[in-house]
Amino acid sequence: LLCVLLFVVPPLTEVGIVGSRWIATLVSLVLLAGAVRTSRGRLLRILVIVGASLSFFTHWAAYFVPTPLVAILDDVLLFLTFCLFALVILREVFREGEITVHRVLGAASVYLLLGLMWTFAYHLVHMTIPGAIRFAEPPPSQAVMPRLLYFSMVTLTTVGYGDITPVHPLARTLVIGESLSGQLFPAILIGSLASMAIHSRHKL
Repeated sequence: LLCVLLFVVPPLTEVGIVGSRWIATLVSLVLLAGAVRTSRGRLLRILVIVGASLSFFTHWAAYFVPTPLVAILDDVLLFLTFCLFALVILREVFREGEITVHRVLGAASVYLLLGLMWTFAYHLVHMTIPGAIRFAEPPPSQAVMPRLLYFSMVTLTTVGYGDITPVHPLARTLVIGESLSGQLFPAILIGSLASMAIHSRHKL
């Protein structure tokens, strides 16, 4: 679902093949999947389900009733909920035990979730501070989210083509935060998994 949401639907939305409802639908499916495949801990499970439910209803409210307040609440809730998803997955990735392909896929999912999380942070800044993020070619309304998703992924991977530029100090701070997370996460992940693999092998 994350791969389709990040790599398939956005370009199709930008060129007008599919509508923006596809993005909203896929975001909702990711929320539902996260709520179903939730943590083993009771408190964390409740937090995930409540967060996913609130985000789900707010997201569709923002789609059908696009008022500024609902749109802001939508971005905030989605950012926090996907952050919670990432924490739940990381808890399982670094749980004691054998290193399996599921742990690696979980870690890859967290990396994709990081790109998605920061997209909603950029969208929030873009809505509340006009001109905070400058586009080389101003996108139409239905292409703003795909363009910000693209900006988030190139920032996460520190590619930075320069066709989208953070102008406002808050936008620049978000870019710094995402760039650091994009650099540190793979390094910490690889080091941790390698250490766990060695420890697990010594136990055998």
